[in-house]
Amino acid sequence: MTVANRDEELVDNQLQPEQKLTTTVIVTAYAVERLPGLRRCLDGVLTNDRPADEIILSVDNNAAVERVATAEYGGRGIRVMASTGRGAVDARNTGVAAASGDLIVFIDDDVRPTDGWLAAIVAPFENDPGIVAVGGRILPEYEAGAREVPPELLWLVGCTYAGHPEGPGPISRPIGSTMAFRRSALDAVGGFSNAFGPVGGKKSGANEELAISEKLREEFGTSSIWYQPEALVYHWVPRSRLTWRYIARRSLVEGQSKAEIRRLYGSLSMGYDSSYVTRTLIPGVSGRLVRGPRPEAFTLVGVGAVTAGGYAGRRLKHLTHR
Repeated sequence: MTVANRDEELVDNQLQPEQKLTTTVIVTAYAVERLPGLRRCLDGVLTNDRPADEIILSVDNNAAVERVATAEYGGRGIRVMASTGRGAVDARNTGVAAASGDLIVFIDDDVRPTDGWLAAIVAPFENDPGIVAVGGRILPEYEAGAREVPPELLWLVGCTYAGHPEGPGPISRPIGSTMAFRRSALDAVGGFSNAFGPVGGKKSGANEELAISEKLREEFGTSSIWYQPEALVYHWVPRSRLTWRYIARRSLVEGQSKAEIRRLYGSLSMGYDSSYVTRTLIPGVSGRLVRGPRPEAFTLVGVGAVTAGGYAGRRLKHLTHR
């Protein structure tokens, strides 16, 4: 081969695009009453502008949902399977074990993706090999007649909240309603821990995405998790999740789960949450007390107090049972 021919080949190789990363989208489901939302989710995934290479529906202990989903979507390229465990985390891990994609993209059954969602959540991986996880932007879609949650508390309903970074960049953890991971990174940290996360739709646990993010950041660096606001989805918020009883229970579990995160991963894992209290929650309360609306200030205080109580109670339990 002449020098000229060798140089031409080198130039041609440099101009070749990187191999396209394959994607597996995993949806988890558990309840017949959530089928309308599941259909919106699956239809949105199927019609997205970047087709997924593989779509898996992992059903958590509900044979009726399996039957309906298989009948309606089995012929449209969606693999429907039963979870091998119990709870949201086991359903996700079941899907991952069956997946073949380079990238694993999760979206909840009550989430509606917008056009361009999949292409947007995949883009950071293709642009930067150092990124191992990506979170999208999640806006609430309220049931008619539902009262809206103060922006600072949208985490209560699995949405992007005030105080969360607004532009693309590194984050401490994605929000579980829609998030994506390199398959190799999930394998490296052993997948999701079933010590966290809800079971049967009940918020008996939370923060499974924070737990896995702590392991990913330790393994791959503090800038390895990315926020991609262009990956936009809408999360259905029914009135049943806006009762004071639900909010109080959700807040308590949040605090208890955060205490478990600290026990396992140390005090540094709480750095972002501490800054949320000082930079977002407290200014939100003081601003409303001065300018209104005051009822929202009391909501912020109440949620903050219950969450802090759950955290303190679980921390005390850890300290007294050493």
